[in-house]
Amino acid sequence: MAFLDRAKTTDTVFTAMAGMKFRKSCDLCNVTFFTPNRTALYCSKCSKKMGVADPAVVPASGGKPARPAAIEVRKARPQSAVAEAARPRTPVLVKKVKKGPRPPKPIDLTDELRLQITEAFESASSNGTESLRDMHASIAEKLWVRRWMVAEVIQEVSAKQAHLTPELREKAAVLYRDMVESHDRPAGGRRRSIAAQLNVPIKEVILAVRDWARKQEAASPTPRLSRQQLFEIERTYWQSIQAREHALDALPQHLAESLGYANRWQVLRWIDVLHDDPRAFESVPDPDPDQRKEIVRLYMNYLEATSPPDKGLHQTIAETLGGTLKPRQVHKVLQAFRHDHRAKYVPGS
Repeated sequence: MAFLDRAKTTDTVFTAMAGMKFRKSCDLCNVTFFTPNRTALYCSKCSKKMGVADPAVVPASGGKPARPAAIEVRKARPQSAVAEAARPRTPVLVKKVKKGPRPPKPIDLTDELRLQITEAFESASSNGTESLRDMHASIAEKLWVRRWMVAEVIQEVSAKQAHLTPELREKAAVLYRDMVESHDRPAGGRRRSIAAQLNVPIKEVILAVRDWARKQEAASPTPRLSRQQLFEIERTYWQSIQAREHALDALPQHLAESLGYANRWQVLRWIDVLHDDPRAFESVPDPDPDQRKEIVRLYMNYLEATSPPDKGLHQTIAETLGGTLKPRQVHKVLQAFRHDHRAKYVPGS
């Protein structure tokens, strides 16, 4: 009977030890948690957040407690082995690789970059699944170069491969120029309309128009206008709209002469960009009336400044007003505002 009582007592002790948990304090968040691991340092939440795996946690065994004979065998193990097994293992930190900032894009179009862009363009052209604009963007991102570099190299390569006769190229440029002068925007786009009129591939029309436009820019005192210069053209254009001293078709030449650093084509093209196609915004939700008033008010403040904001105009206004307003909605309001003033413009009134 005494032997049976001792056996029951031993089973009770081991059962209690098997389900024992220790009250610990997390080294990171200081929260109190319970764990069967005496050497645990972090709670389960912090372990996941910091990428820490604690191998010292021993899963609870569902088997029977060890018999006294097994305990005696363990005691007979060498002291070095016992010390090694008893030594708590430190948490294993899962190292997270962080990517550093990308280097700045090159500012000079070297021969090496020309070769890389040419090879990327020829490879992308063989697939034939991307538009020319998307191809520019993907090549610029892949090679980490500026888009104007990609455009310049593709223009040179494509000019050598063009199949349009010189007469057709000149006619395509004249049609495009007339559409910009009259602010005519055919359905489907100007270049597509020109391609249909001349019965030639649209890609060749795009290249012909771009080649002609680059020649117009090359004749300017500043072939590549800066963001500050484009802002000054926009501000001076609005001042001229308010003054009503010149006819609309005379404004590009007047602004080019007054500014001095841009020619007529550059001013005309930027005015054309400021009056984008309203059909492009048909799917954009209209802001409420109060938001429209605030957008116009902030735009007037923008035109009275001496330099553009660090971020784009539409994004800056959307962030200033906050809420659910999107930059595209700001763009839609400003397009309607500019078109309305241009439609009602009467010189000398």
